[in-house]
This record gives sequence, C-alpha cells and structure tokens, in this order.
Amino acid sequence: MSGGLRPERLLLVDRNPEKILGWLDEWLVKFDVSKYTATSGIEALEKFNEIHPSLIIISCDLPDMNGMSVSSIIKDARSGSNVKIFLYDIKDILANTKADFFFNMTDATKFYEGLKTQVVGYYDLLRIKSKNSMEIQKAVNEMYSIIPQPISNNFYETLNLFSAFELLSGDFFEYWEDSNHNLYGLLFDCPGHDIFSFSLVRSARAFLKKELKMFELGVYKKLSEIFTSVNSDLYEIDISPDPIAAIIFKVDVDTGVFHFAVAGIPGIYVHKMDGKIELHEFEEFLLGYITDPTFVDFSIPLYDVESIIVASDGLWELTYAANEAEESGMAKHDDVSGIIIKFKNDIHKPVNTDGLNKLPDPILPSLAPSFRDEIKEISPPIYNDNKEC
Repeated sequence: MSGGLRPERLLLVDRNPEKILGWLDEWLVKFDVSKYTATSGIEALEKFNEIHPSLIIISCDLPDMNGMSVSSIIKDARSGSNVKIFLYDIKDILANTKADFFFNMTDATKFYEGLKTQVVGYYDLLRIKSKNSMEIQKAVNEMYSIIPQPISNNFYETLNLFSAFELLSGDFFEYWEDSNHNLYGLLFDCPGHDIFSFSLVRSARAFLKKELKMFELGVYKKLSEIFTSVNSDLYEIDISPDPIAAIIFKVDVDTGVFHFAVAGIPGIYVHKMDGKIELHEFEEFLLGYITDPTFVDFSIPLYDVESIIVASDGLWELTYAANEAEESGMAKHDDVSGIIIKFKNDIHKPVNTDGLNKLPDPILPSLAPSFRDEIKEISPPIYNDNKEC
C-alpha cells in the first residue's frame, strides 16, 4: 500500500484487455492492488488523471493513437514523471519515446514470463520499501558510505563496480594501500539482498578486514591461512553458518605480482597488454560450507597485465555463464560488484616464476560475439603458489 492509505493502483491500456487482466489477477493475489483498464489512448489519459496509478501497462496498438505517445504524454506531465510505465506490442520505437520497459512480443511465453517478472518485482520492491522503511534507508545510507574511495598511484589505479539487485546488496568489497603502495583487498558475497543480508555484510566485512590487516602485519604468512581461520570462526559462532563466497588479494608492487586466495568466487578476469582477455575459473569451497576445507594461494605475475577484475558471481554469470543468465529471463538477476585494478608502467617488471606451479589454460567463455572475439586461449599467468607472499 502507498503510505498505508489506499491500495496501489494499476492501469492496463489495451483495446482487448481481458487476457492480460487475467494474468494480473493471477500474479497479484498476494498484493493489495486495484486494477483499472482503458481501451484507447484518450481513455487512458482520462483514467490517469482520475485514479493516479503508480504503474501503467500500455499496448502500442491502440485504436486512436500509438501507446508510445500515451506513455510520453504521461511521462512529460509533472504528475506522471515518477509513474512506472511498461510498453508492449511494439513494432518500431518512435523517437523521444519515454517509458521504463519495452517488451518484445515475438515470443508469447517470453512475454508472459517477462511481464510477470517486471510486475511482480515492482510490487515486491514497493512492499520492501514500505516495511521498516526507516531501517532500510539507514542501512542503504550506511552501505554507500563505506564503499572504499578509488586509489591512484604510480603502480595502479582502482575503479569500483557496485550495483545492488534491490535496495541492499549481499555483496561488498574493501581495499586499501600501505605506506609502500602495496594494495590489500577483499570482495565477498553473502546470501540474499535484504536487511538481513546486509547484517551479514557488516559482519563479514569486519572479520575479513581484520584478518587481512593481520596478514599485512605479518601474523599470517599466506592469504589462504586467513580463510582457514575465518572458516573456523564461522563454525564457532554457528553450527550451520550462512555460506560466504570471497576473494582476498595483495598487489605486491616490489615484485610485480598479484597474490590471491579464493573461497567460492567463480573466477577472475585478466586483461593482457596485447589486448587478449583471460577468464580463470575456480572451484574452491565457500566459507562456511564444510568444517575443514583446504584453501590455496595463487599468483599472477603482472609484467604483461593491463588490468584485473575481481567480481562476484552476479557479473560472472552475465559474462562467462551468459546462457545461465539468459535462462533467468532477466538482464540482471543478482547483485553485481567488482574491483577493477588497472596497472601502470611502474609495476610492469620481469618476474621470476621458479617454484610456481602453472594452472590449466584459461577457459573460453560463452559470451556475446563482440566480446567473445577478443578472448584467446593462451598460457595463463596464474600459478599455484606455495611460497609466502
């Protein structure tokens, strides 16, 4: 409900609205929504001014005007600028059309599933906002306030990629540089996208950052020891902890090596100086998945690396696992977070790789053709590192 005063109001505009109205009745049983219909553009404009709906679904095939014109008229009105509008029955998109979502109806099943996802998702989000709204807004403000500021020096620069699936994210990351410009960082993914998830984010950020600081001080000799310690702590707190995917890393500017350990993060992206892109996949245990996992240290010599992206599975599934993402029927179906590290000339130096065990070749992902063409299977720069960082 909007402000707890009245049901939400939805307007469906279609010359034959019965079929989609039936779908809406089916989908919106759990929501308090009053549904109205209009069978022409003029009637839609009249209804809009009478009932003030928060969501309007418009067919472009109306008897008196194009639905895109109806949408644009409403969007340009002061009272309609914040109204959510979905358009369908589209042949060609007209210039300066204003709407929030455009549906392609060439596949009836995909249209049904796509419209259902958008409509139900819209009312789910309204319900989330209305429940504990002050607590949620406080958490959102906190979340964005603790995102680290990008770093730029003679060795590298960092860029942040952070896009919550809803208001709150179960993903987060942290990084910092020491007095010698070595970069320390972590990225992790907790279950869900709600206020409970963000409480897990707070805890995970605190203990992963504390342990990585101890590594920086020399308490741990390997990054993998951090995960072993954190995993043990999780089981001390709860016999069935919520699993956490994570990656921790150090950029050593003296040796020109990127050291890291992985716990459930599916992979990393390595962009080489010759323009080739490598995607490296890992199958390491999540934190909190079993009581006594083994974690491994890896290293990437940086002499020929332009950039590295460490990211959550929300990005990985949109690139490497593109087919899996398409099956969800959503352009973005999870939190997306990542740290992009762009390396500069001062870090590109010869590296002695003796004693480092080379991993299998990078995977060739199933990506969009324009990106897939850039991927080449070449010898990877990633090594299983049993030496101290």
